[in-house]
Amino acid sequence: MNASTWNILIVDDSLEIVEVLSFTLQGSRFDGRPSSILRAHTKEEAARILSHRDDIDLAVIDAKLVHSDDGFQLAHWIRYGIGNQRIRLILYTGHLRDETFQQWVLPGLFDAYLPKQDSSIEVIRNSVDAALASLA
Repeated sequence: MNASTWNILIVDDSLEIVEVLSFTLQGSRFDGRPSSILRAHTKEEAARILSHRDDIDLAVIDAKLVHSDDGFQLAHWIRYGIGNQRIRLILYTGHLRDETFQQWVLPGLFDAYLPKQDSSIEVIRNSVDAALASLA
């Protein structure tokens, strides 16, 4: 693990969203450490990154990637497939129904939820800071 850098994985099938989040978080510092941004556009691409790296501190995951529940399946795989309870997971989506929230978010699969339509740059940064604070 690289203790000098926070490694953040952004997972979204929208290139525009990935670029906006990358721009928003690139250069952010928490606890004196800079952030390094990794990008994935599919569940499979994110899984490859996570399979080869054990130093990812935080993943910001869209619920709906190629298929409607890919983001949830990815988070479930992270927590239970590879057993990574350390990584902080933020659900970043514009598609969240009540039953989905109860099935995937309430059981503690994600550490935070950010609605795309209501999240300003400040809200995103504050959520990331809070997630990283739990690791510091």
